[in-house]
Amino acid sequence: MVHNFNPGPAVLPDTVREEVADAVRRLPNSNLGILEISHRGRVFEEILASAEARIRRLLAIPDDFAVMFCHGGATMQFSMVPLNLGQAASSKPEYLISGVWSQKAFAEASRLVGATQNGSGELVQFRELPKVLATAPGCPYLHYTSNNTIYGTQWTSAPTAEACSLAPLVCDASSDLFSASVDFSRHDAVYACAQKNFGCSGLTIAVVRSNLLDQVPKNLPILLSYQTYAKNQSLYNTPATFAIFVAERYLAWIENLGGLAEMHRRARERAQRVYACIDEFPVYLPYAEPASRSLMNATFRIEDSEREKKFLKEAESAGLFGLKGHKLLGGIRVSMYNGLSMGAIEDLTSFMKEFAIRWDS
Repeated sequence: MVHNFNPGPAVLPDTVREEVADAVRRLPNSNLGILEISHRGRVFEEILASAEARIRRLLAIPDDFAVMFCHGGATMQFSMVPLNLGQAASSKPEYLISGVWSQKAFAEASRLVGATQNGSGELVQFRELPKVLATAPGCPYLHYTSNNTIYGTQWTSAPTAEACSLAPLVCDASSDLFSASVDFSRHDAVYACAQKNFGCSGLTIAVVRSNLLDQVPKNLPILLSYQTYAKNQSLYNTPATFAIFVAERYLAWIENLGGLAEMHRRARERAQRVYACIDEFPVYLPYAEPASRSLMNATFRIEDSEREKKFLKEAESAGLFGLKGHKLLGGIRVSMYNGLSMGAIEDLTSFMKEFAIRWDS
C-alpha cells in the first residue's frame, strides 16, 4: 500500500480520483470529457453553479459575500488583497507574521501599497503563533495565515485583540480551508488555493464581503480586480475548468461524509495519533510548541542527521511518501489533509514506533 503525505498538491480521496479519471474520458450527460467542454456551455455552467453552492453550504457563507474562482494560486492573492482592499483607507494594512507564507504576503503588500507588521513569531523561529496587537485607527485590514505548512503551527480560532475587530479581517486559509468551520461574522475576506484540502492545483477561491468590493479601485488590471470576478460570475475569461470540476467533486465527497464537522473530527484524530507517537519516543523532536500545533502539518526532527535520512529512506521503502520537510526547515513533515485516510496514519505511526524502538534498543 502506498500513502501520499505530500504537502501540496496533496492526496485526493480514492472515490474523487476515480470520478475525475472517468470524467476525463466522458462526463455524465455529455459526449465529451471534462478537458474538452466549453466554459460557456450548459454542462460547465452547471458544474460551476454546483461548486459555488457547495462552498456556500459547507462554509455557511452569508448572502452578503461574493464567492470568486480565481487564477494564480494563493500567491496572486498576495497581490490582489492589498490592491483591492488596501488602498482606500487612511492607514496601512497590517499583517500577522507566523511563517513563510505570511512573510511573502506581507512583502508583496509592502511593495504595492505599504504595510506594517502587527505581530511576528520570527524571534522564536515560528515555533509558536504571534501575539495580536491592536490595529491602528483606519487600518484597512488585518491579514493572517491560518495554517503554516512549513513550521507546523495553526490558529485554532480567528486572532483577536483589543480594538483589532475595528479592522476587516483577511485570512489566507490555503492549507486548512474545509477542514473546519469558518466564522464569517469575524472575517471579511478568506482565500485559499485548492490543492491541499479540496482539489487540485490551478484554482483559488476568494470569499469577500460585498461591501468591500465597493472600494476596489477602478484602474486595476482586469484579472487583478475582484470586481471582474464578482460581476462576471468568474467567467470573464476561461476559468480553470478542470480544477473547478475536481473541487466540485471533492466538496461533494465532503458533504456526503457529513460536512466540516466530520472533516474536523477526522483532522483531530489524525493529528492526535501522530503527535502522541512523536511525544512518546525521545528520538522524535517536535518543532512547534504544543499550544500552536497544526492539525494539518506535524513537523519534527531527528537529532542525528544520518538517522533522519535513514528514517526517510525506510519510510519510502514502506510506501510512505512525501515526508521530507520543507527545504527551509528540513526534518520531517507529516501532512494530514482531508483526503488522507486513517489507514495511512495507522501505517505511518506503526512505522514510527517500530523505527524508534529499533534505533533506541
